[in-house]
Amino acid sequence: MSKAKVSIIIPTYNEEAHLPILLECLENQTYKDFEIIVADANSKDITRKIARDFGAKVVDGGIPSVGRNNGAKVATGDVFVFIDADVTFNNTFLENALDSFKKRKLDFATPYYNINVKKFSHRSFFVWGNAYKRFMRYTRFPDGTGQLAIVKKDKFNEIGGYPNYIIGEDTELFWKAARSKYKVGTIKENFNSSVRRIEKVGIFWLLLTFSFIGIFLMIGKGGDKVVQSLGVKLYGGLGKAK
Repeated sequence: MSKAKVSIIIPTYNEEAHLPILLECLENQTYKDFEIIVADANSKDITRKIARDFGAKVVDGGIPSVGRNNGAKVATGDVFVFIDADVTFNNTFLENALDSFKKRKLDFATPYYNINVKKFSHRSFFVWGNAYKRFMRYTRFPDGTGQLAIVKKDKFNEIGGYPNYIIGEDTELFWKAARSKYKVGTIKENFNSSVRRIEKVGIFWLLLTFSFIGIFLMIGKGGDKVVQSLGVKLYGGLGKAK
């Protein structure tokens, strides 16, 4: 088992319903050497109280990229694990994922989606997502799913952390790492991804958004204000969800 000190960084905003589930999941992990940092974007509910009750360190957040970067600034671990508040996994996930990360000598990594979900449309989406991950790991544009990412602290800091994008920041981080010749890849372990956005805006809008943002990131224009603004609208199904 890996002996690295780990910092788990969770960006939040009004996550009182989901955060306790993730924190309980973390409490039950077979791997124990980690700290938890919740970067909260001024939640209006009891998200911060929940985090503190579980012993997490709480810092000010913002949009996901800002929250993750703020969490990283106070993190003491050698390895960062960025996790969205509505993600879960089995009790051996951290132990096995960190082992894979170490054995493969990766600098940046993302795991696969768990495809064992009831709804066919959700399962199809995750099967497609895993196929995308498998294919893109052999290219200069590896997958960088922001829901759950594992990175080495020193390499993360060397490339300046997440770009200050509202959308596509996770992809740009991994693509920048790949361009910088760091070792970027996927690991075989899987996690339970939330289906909240699939339910709210639909698979069509998600795929359209990923394609749109991906194209502009590839040509170095992903951070342009117009691209970001339109990307956010697409990601919300043009008004269906914030």
